[in-house]
Amino acid sequence: MTMQEAQSEDNEAMKARALQIYERAWSEGRINDLEITFAHTIVRHEPPQPDVVGLDAYKQHILALRAAFPDLTLQVIEAISEGTTQAGRWVFQGTQTGPMPGIDAPPTGKHIEMTGLFFAHTVNDQIVEEWIYGDMMGLFQQLGLLPPMEA
Repeated sequence: MTMQEAQSEDNEAMKARALQIYERAWSEGRINDLEITFAHTIVRHEPPQPDVVGLDAYKQHILALRAAFPDLTLQVIEAISEGTTQAGRWVFQGTQTGPMPGIDAPPTGKHIEMTGLFFAHTVNDQIVEEWIYGDMMGLFQQLGLLPPMEA
């Protein structure tokens, strides 16, 4: 095995571990494991919502969404990594039984499935910045906050 092949194998193992930690944090509430792969200075951008700044705020953000969707699951469907940038597609599912952070709407009791993309930037193998683009219109339609689009 060449040095380059070994380094590529290490990168793949690191990516797989980071994705597992990410999925467990969202799906199981195992937020303390985030310290392994996320910098304490993490900044999460998820337009149109305000940025989430700092690892403690990031953990609280996850817990707030898990309170709104207690059966929440998040699965990364596909991920790629190039240098210090990672990107991927995800699927978020859950039943809204509590108020959603940042959205002035009562709990609906509806089960939703939302898809989206993420881009993350790392420094010293820790994620320092994350951009999230989710299908907010589809989410609002599923919750009954917007009418469905006509064919």
